[in-house]
Amino acid sequence: MYLFTHSFTLYSLSDIDLTILNVPITVSIADALHTLADAIRKQNIANYIEVISSAKVPIVKLDHFQSGLSIDLQINNTTGLSTGIAFTISFT
Repeated sequence: MYLFTHSFTLYSLSDIDLTILNVPITVSIADALHTLADAIRKQNIANYIEVISSAKVPIVKLDHFQSGLSIDLQINNTTGLSTGIAFTISFT
């Protein structure tokens, strides 16, 4: 998973763009994003969740309860990695 943002400072993050890479998808990206949004809803970690599947880059947009951050989630899209500040997040 890669985290990147266009509005990063040492003191705050106003919003975060997350892209999840190397996801094997057997359905459309839109269907995968709806599945992801449903999983986030079940975890009850966001007070606002919206799938924007008709955008040039389809995303799940959410507002995280605890941090108050606005987060845009993408699947298998590397475009933002070259334009923003990137951090690698490894889950093991």
